[in-house]
Amino acid sequence: MDAERGQYLRALAEKTQERDRVMTMFQRGRLPLKDAEARLDAIASEEAALRQQCTALDAQKALVEAYEAHMTDASVLLRRLQERLETVEKTNDLATKRRGVVKTTALLQDASPLPSDLVSSQRRRVATSASGMWADIDDKDGLR
Repeated sequence: MDAERGQYLRALAEKTQERDRVMTMFQRGRLPLKDAEARLDAIASEEAALRQQCTALDAQKALVEAYEAHMTDASVLLRRLQERLETVEKTNDLATKRRGVVKTTALLQDASPLPSDLVSSQRRRVATSASGMWADIDDKDGLR
């Protein structure tokens, strides 16, 4: 992305030089006013398109950075949940297992790029632990 943005910025700099050359040619009488105005209008249009492309790349970069931060946070949370799961498995604490399922399901639904109705229909049954216990997830109330 940065390399592509650099190309657009170089092209913008070239447009500035091109505008200066057109103005110089007009000032020296080598380019009629009508032609100079037409060329300057074309250069301005090209510059606007290049600036718009730079802005779009900046927005994409910001979106990628936001997704990276979200995924990092999700990874940390999942790691913590995994550590807690090991403790819960040792003590066989069913209430904590249920709470973990609800939290994990909510996390998966929030992180999924799929439409929410598809996610909820695909994730109705989730494992509550490594020991193979299952819980049905209700779309409204959590566990049922």
